[in-house]
Amino acid sequence: MTGQRRLLRGRVLRWFAVGAVLPAVFACNARLLEAPVPMASPTQSFRQVNVSHPAIDILFMIDDSSSMEGAQANLRANMASFMDVLKAFPGGLPDLHIAVVTSDLGAGDGVSIQDCSVGGDGGVFRYAPTGSCASVGFTDPNATFIVDSGGGNPTTNFGSQDITSVFQCITGVGATGCGFEHQLASVARALGADGSPPPLENSNFLRPDAFLLIVLVTNEDDCSAPPGSPLFDPTSATLASMYGPTQNFLCNEWGHLCSLGGAPPARPSRYAPTGSPTDVVTYSPAGGPDACAPAEGQGMLTPVGQIADGIKALKVDPANQIFVAALAGPTTPYTVGWRAAPTGQGGPWPAIQHSCGSEQAPSGFADPAVRIQAFVQQFGARGLFGSFCQDSYAQALTGIAQATIVFVDPGCITGTIATRPGSTTPDCAIDDRTPNPSDPAHPLSTVIPSCADVGGATPCWNLTPGTGQGCPTGTQVLTVDRGGALPPASAVTEESCAKCVAGEPNPARHCP
Repeated sequence: MTGQRRLLRGRVLRWFAVGAVLPAVFACNARLLEAPVPMASPTQSFRQVNVSHPAIDILFMIDDSSSMEGAQANLRANMASFMDVLKAFPGGLPDLHIAVVTSDLGAGDGVSIQDCSVGGDGGVFRYAPTGSCASVGFTDPNATFIVDSGGGNPTTNFGSQDITSVFQCITGVGATGCGFEHQLASVARALGADGSPPPLENSNFLRPDAFLLIVLVTNEDDCSAPPGSPLFDPTSATLASMYGPTQNFLCNEWGHLCSLGGAPPARPSRYAPTGSPTDVVTYSPAGGPDACAPAEGQGMLTPVGQIADGIKALKVDPANQIFVAALAGPTTPYTVGWRAAPTGQGGPWPAIQHSCGSEQAPSGFADPAVRIQAFVQQFGARGLFGSFCQDSYAQALTGIAQATIVFVDPGCITGTIATRPGSTTPDCAIDDRTPNPSDPAHPLSTVIPSCADVGGATPCWNLTPGTGQGCPTGTQVLTVDRGGALPPASAVTEESCAKCVAGEPNPARHCP
């Protein structure tokens, strides 16, 4: 870019709350940066430190149980929507590790439940070519995940192929996996977040200083149970047995607590109210309110919070290093129906009804993902939850990638920047910090003024729309015009702005 150089981008340290800006951790010395004007009126202040080339470890958990073929084809067909956003990152593609894991951790004794072995895939990455792809093309015969250093002169473990094509090649994981999906436990197992080291095949995927993005694509709720859980073994076909018939409703009955008509939360009942296969019980109507939640510690499944805590423990600053997204079934409506039991098996069997789509719909179907949504919510603003039932995942994948860019690159500024009191100039400050050989603890500092303050004399900064600079529509970016010169060698650029507080107008600072 001539005349103007995009801010070096990356990690952020907050002063106060920053609304929707997605930050990452970076320690720095506040004394070196000229702060925005002191505020006696409602504003928020944020400060961010930018580096040019972030490292991101990306793990896709793709459900491989029956009925997932269409979703996998949808994912594969629209993977370019995800990768194109990352490719548009200023300075080139980030430094990426990309892996795929399935939902199959097995269930039962390995023989009694169709497609469910003991241990399943064990959290080992899927890296074999799938579909029409004859070869992944890894240059390392021991490779189990994609490596691309990104930037202007990348090194990869797949030669000169396009990374999107390589990613597409490993996403078709099939639909013959165990129907008692352990989506969350599989992610934890793959990353070594369950108290044991990760599988040997997954070694070196997770980098301590890298951002971690986890994406879940599944049409059923998580049914992660401890290894050897009696929930699945021995199998049962009677309602009166300890756990009920060994079918998918087990995961609802022993994984959720639901309130019916204002009653205290309890396990959704396996028994039809009138004993008829036409009975229907709705706990949560379409659109809410949501009456069901994970049965944390009161059921038979591994608590969602326990799994989330294990994943958070992988990072020094999990709030600013981990981002989670899911395409799964909406949690409402949550309705239980019944169907006639197999001959000789007594009363009707319960079945959760789909919360979106149908078996005939091109976009497939999904059941209420109560535990999956709760897992995403464990990461607060660093979590996204979208519907599984979409004809095309293009928009959803674009949104996940854009949110990731905002997360690792807080140069994308959301919200309204306040102006200096009585002025139209944005209340921001930018500072170049370079190493100080004589005093390493105190870097050298050069304050960069606003272009409006110095009549455009360079170097100076402007606030510009983020569209076209790798940021979502509606965001802004602080850009530095250096008159065609490069930043100082080894410089880290810091920026600080005052932001308006939503709902608290401040005309003097142009806050609506």
